[in-house]
Amino acid sequence: MTTIAPSQVTTLCREFHCARNTPIGNTDPPTTTSAPAKFTLMPSSQPIPVKTIRIWEVLLPDGRGDGIAGLSVIWTDDDEQRAGRCEGPASKQFHFGTRERIQIMYIYAEDRVDGLWFVTDAQKSFFPGKSSTRYEMGNLGDGTLVGFEGTLAADESGFLSLGATFRRPVWS
Repeated sequence: MTTIAPSQVTTLCREFHCARNTPIGNTDPPTTTSAPAKFTLMPSSQPIPVKTIRIWEVLLPDGRGDGIAGLSVIWTDDDEQRAGRCEGPASKQFHFGTRERIQIMYIYAEDRVDGLWFVTDAQKSFFPGKSSTRYEMGNLGDGTLVGFEGTLAADESGFLSLGATFRRPVWS
């Protein structure tokens, strides 16, 4: 697993023309003894497509999702990075087909990231977590997802914010 610093994301995105979205969610987290941690899940050398997303949900006693506890991203080169609580089997996962692109994406968030939802050009959808206040990822680039960034709660119980990064169209 390769991890890059958030400051390197700006350089990478400038060099390879990524379309970044500002992380959505709690921008003013509560003050605690341990600070929330920013995270970046991006390939270290160039923005290659995501192949698989795995989500670990915060589950209610009846089995319904109540937020996102962990996130794993596997790229087409089989590199994998994780953030949050990724213990045991994932609650949900999504595999992208060859050249499959995201057409619309929402992040649901209030005090924490409650869920995410997207639909691809192959008319497949993915919706882990739950719905709440909805925020659209406004810059989908060419629709090829290349990573995520955001803020993890200090106790790693979930995400305070989450944003997606996409590859930009070649002509931009």
